[in-house]
Amino acid sequence: MGILDFFKKAPVPLEQDDATTFQQIVSEALANSQTNYSFDAYHTLPTYNALTQAGSARKTQFLLACFSIISRKATTERHHINSAHGLRLIGVLVNELPLTDDELLKVCQGLNKFHQTNLYAFGIPYEAVLAKIVKAIKKNGLSATLEKALQSMIISNENTDASERKINETIYSLLQSNLNLEVNKHDAWGTAAKTYLEQLSNEQRLHWRSLFKLTKQASGKSEPSAKWLKEAKPLVDSIGADEFSRIMIEWLSLLKTKLQEIHKSKEYRVDFLRDENHDAIKGLIWCAGLINNNNLNIALDDYATWAYKKKPGVGAISVKTGTACMCAFAMLPIKDGVSRLSKFRSKIKNNSILKAVDKFIRIAAERNGVAIDQIQELSVPDFNISAGYVLQPMGDYVASYAVEDGVLQWLRGDKIQKSVPLEVKENFKNELKALKNTAKEIDSLISVIKDRLEHSYLDQRVWNFTNWSELFLDHPLTSIVSRKLIWHFYDGDKKTQGVWNGHAIIDVLENEITWLSNTTSVQLWHPIGFSIDDILLWRNYLQQKSIVQPFKQAYREVYLLTDAEVRTESYSNRFAAHILRQHQFAALCRQRGWHYTLMGNWDSHNTPYVTLRSWQIEAQFLVNAEWQGAETNATGIFNYITTDQVRFSRNGVALLMIDVPALVFSEIMRDVDLFVGVTSLGNDPTWCDGGDAFMNTYWHSYSFSELTESAVVRSQVLQNIVPKLKIAAQCRFDKKFLIVEGKVRTYKIHMGSGNILMEPNDQYLCIVPDGSKQTKGTVFLPFEGDNLLSIIISKALLLADDDKIKDTTILSQINRR
Repeated sequence: MGILDFFKKAPVPLEQDDATTFQQIVSEALANSQTNYSFDAYHTLPTYNALTQAGSARKTQFLLACFSIISRKATTERHHINSAHGLRLIGVLVNELPLTDDELLKVCQGLNKFHQTNLYAFGIPYEAVLAKIVKAIKKNGLSATLEKALQSMIISNENTDASERKINETIYSLLQSNLNLEVNKHDAWGTAAKTYLEQLSNEQRLHWRSLFKLTKQASGKSEPSAKWLKEAKPLVDSIGADEFSRIMIEWLSLLKTKLQEIHKSKEYRVDFLRDENHDAIKGLIWCAGLINNNNLNIALDDYATWAYKKKPGVGAISVKTGTACMCAFAMLPIKDGVSRLSKFRSKIKNNSILKAVDKFIRIAAERNGVAIDQIQELSVPDFNISAGYVLQPMGDYVASYAVEDGVLQWLRGDKIQKSVPLEVKENFKNELKALKNTAKEIDSLISVIKDRLEHSYLDQRVWNFTNWSELFLDHPLTSIVSRKLIWHFYDGDKKTQGVWNGHAIIDVLENEITWLSNTTSVQLWHPIGFSIDDILLWRNYLQQKSIVQPFKQAYREVYLLTDAEVRTESYSNRFAAHILRQHQFAALCRQRGWHYTLMGNWDSHNTPYVTLRSWQIEAQFLVNAEWQGAETNATGIFNYITTDQVRFSRNGVALLMIDVPALVFSEIMRDVDLFVGVTSLGNDPTWCDGGDAFMNTYWHSYSFSELTESAVVRSQVLQNIVPKLKIAAQCRFDKKFLIVEGKVRTYKIHMGSGNILMEPNDQYLCIVPDGSKQTKGTVFLPFEGDNLLSIIISKALLLADDDKIKDTTILSQINRR
């Protein structure tokens, strides 16, 4: 019996027909389609032509039979061409046939069975089947049969792709039995939101339904339109700002917990929010920018940190909602929003996210009519800080938070208590939480302020004295950083350097500078171009007053052009031929404002660079990751890279080294020195002969090499500090080493790498620093940020009393001759 003859027969139930003959006909029909790859080709097939002449019952019979044939053939033969064309034919039939609920159930079960046995099959007509089910639900509601059909269609394998996840999202929505419900209840937030909405009055729920309907328009957008915000504002007002803030804080806390669970999980699969719920949350976060509720702003800040946090092998879990938080911050008044944007800008490592944050900072600047280089300075809140403290009464106690030291104490009359009083714990939980959040924000912003001020060298920032006084000298928070720095003042022919002494601005000889006025210009002082005597005067002043600068200024390294760099003309080899730990290098690049992406064993080569807009100069530090035996981690990323030239260009044209401005040259070389000094393989105390010959040779040469400019400065600081220590009599300096006379042996600590040699045979001593033990507080250090300085002092103090060392690992090395 031929296929045309089969379709000319009167429709009969399959069990009454010749099942074997029928299956053979279907199988042959599908096999005949394997050479026809386009959809239109079906119109030329005898199968399709026959089907167009058959009745609905016969077509349905053919449709249902297809599943068993396709599934069986694909399972046994794994030949997906036949399957794909058969699936297309099924899609056509589903589209045109008036299927009953029972028949749709069989179709869905067939799809499920086929997908389970053929995980990598393509062309399964989910969309056609779902469209049919939606039509049936709209006509007669969600029957028990259709519900079972939808549940059988859920794709449950772990390797779902984006299109399959979208199918699941549609199924979940349909299973809610009402196509117009506000949220999808099939995730943690959806369940919580549904519970909340069901408790509301009809009027309140109507307001939320309208708002959720509006949030659906957030799909695919990174920021709301003016029209969207205009529609959202009255809806939020109708809900009430306080109620909206309260429930959003609760929901953001729930979502943060979910994000934390994802980060703790070792699974690569990420189930966070259903697509429509993800868009709803994004839209609700935008609405938060219309309210400016302080507690909600804190919740957004905390949530965004986790939304942007990178999970290894996965990336950031919810860039869209993290960026929505940035968008909301841009809507707030400057001091409430831009300070948070600035904080995230300093923390974010991902370049695409960083661009989004910069965009919102620009939007905030335009909205407020402020220049882009000023808005971050104007945005710093004061947090009600008074004389360096945040004070908050709580019952019989006053909480006292010292901004500079980060210490929280409790005052009751004349008594000071460091632990949280029981009364406060029991009766002031919300106030205590708010205070701790404030302390956390202050700590984050101080780091931002330090970075911004240090970057002002290359930004060529100049302030009018009156504005500078308001922004830096008198501001309750910013002044904690700026009053420890040296500033350069000039007005016509008058110029000098000065620092705040607690009462007035004075010069290095402690004379008050009296001519400062609104016409005076102010810049952050840089030691380049000043004599050694001038620099030493400032260092001595800071030492006498025990002023710890927030970053190196008086002790800042100055890099001058060498004869070798003049000869090479267009590049510097000063920091070439080093081996760096790539992951650490990439992180430090981002921290210092350089652009660089990790390289691996694919087409990933790129060059670290930084753009100095105010100079129209780009600096590059050439690196390479490909050498014989180069190591990669489990994801194929190189563990180490080698360094090469430093180059400069202006507007794409290479600059000669002699044409690079002295300040630009010095600051860029300082960055590169920092990259090498921090990430070099040579400063790893545990490395000694830990790799191949090439790397081991480098480690030995770097560990005890000549001092770079940063190491020279460290040497100068040590020569100031060590004579004041109790071990001074046991110490001396010899070029690149701090030499310590112990009771057992004599030790040579290299002031560039911190590595140690023991006399008389220069035997290497490996001491791994204990990060929990700091010299801060016991030894005065004139600036922050040089961890190796603290490590060297700690090692010197330890080795001076080597007869008291208890660590068996260190003792075994010292006693081995």
